[in-house]
Amino acid sequence: PPCNVCGKGGSINLPEALVEVSEYGWIKCGDLERKGLHRHISPYQCPHIPSQINAVCGCNPSCDICGNGRSVGKPYALVNLPEATPVYCGALQDYGLAGSIKPSECSAIPDIVYNKCQCDPPLCSGKKGGKGSKKGGCSPSSGYSSGKKGGYSYGKKGGY
Repeated sequence: PPCNVCGKGGSINLPEALVEVSEYGWIKCGDLERKGLHRHISPYQCPHIPSQINAVCGCNPSCDICGNGRSVGKPYALVNLPEATPVYCGALQDYGLAGSIKPSECSAIPDIVYNKCQCDPPLCSGKKGGKGSKKGGCSPSSGYSSGKKGGYSYGKKGGY
């Protein structure tokens, strides 16, 4: 049978990310997904793969780090999360939206980053020199590029 390498109902959101999987070594997430769909992964191996790849390949559901659809007002602000290296708010939001943050960890993030990432940014007026200017705090995090592929490692294993 085909193997969904993300597990039940999941799909790869970061096909170009490299992940190390026992019995396959380093492989692109998209290539691993194709192997699974084309029945090149045994039914014995399949259940062991999701836990190895979910964070790196972006298999988790998306996570809005500010919660409730609020945008990140300060994408270049650094936040310190428990047991993790500091990360920019915009990069963390990108990892979350790509599915690189576990749901169990996602639920705790809004309380931690709310003030630092300015999760309730002021409405932009669009006036010159005001909060709508290019250097103001009104630009959303979309388009922020951390330059890091494969997600953000948090804590011991997996994570974001």
